[in-house]
Amino acid sequence: MSGEDFILNLILIGESGVGKTCLARRFVDDRFDPTASTIGVDFSKKQLSLDGKSVNVRIWDTAGMERYVAINEAYYQRADGVVVVFDVTNRASFEAVNGYLVKVMENSTSDACLILIGNKIDLNENRKVTREEATAYARSQNIQYYEISCKSNSEKNIDKIMTQLCRDTLEVVIRREEESDKKDLDAIKRNSLKIMQAETEKEKRKCCW
Repeated sequence: MSGEDFILNLILIGESGVGKTCLARRFVDDRFDPTASTIGVDFSKKQLSLDGKSVNVRIWDTAGMERYVAINEAYYQRADGVVVVFDVTNRASFEAVNGYLVKVMENSTSDACLILIGNKIDLNENRKVTREEATAYARSQNIQYYEISCKSNSEKNIDKIMTQLCRDTLEVVIRREEESDKKDLDAIKRNSLKIMQAETEKEKRKCCW
């Protein structure tokens, strides 16, 4: 894709009210809207330059309500990167994470990049899930865990986390394209060999007539 934009599809999943839409808006245009909520699937995008490559990041922000589960699963299949979000002040949203991970594993590609984010650490006095517990869970699932506050966004860590996810995801996309190109080249070689063999057999038959 030299000279063209690479396209990355990221999907944000998790229970309703955990801050997925706020996360997307912080990353895209660095604004905080506490009243934001998603019905079905919301879409936003951001242009990045990563390691000298132009990258078009498409962010699919899914609703967490049960009636939208079937819609959300369809988006898993196109995801290059997946962000599972929970609210550190809401124990139920953390306990729901495992169910989302199962759906991701069932519906997304096996090489999709996956991270877990605990939001609302600005409300630390109301915390119901400790950093240690969430970190241990993420480690058991072999994924990275980060904590953020979409409200305060201290040290611009949301941008850092999401940009690193995009960089990791870009590596996956490039590797897929290289593997696809290799398969196409191998197919061309096989077809060329078949044609050559067919032509050789044809010449042999002519010699025998």
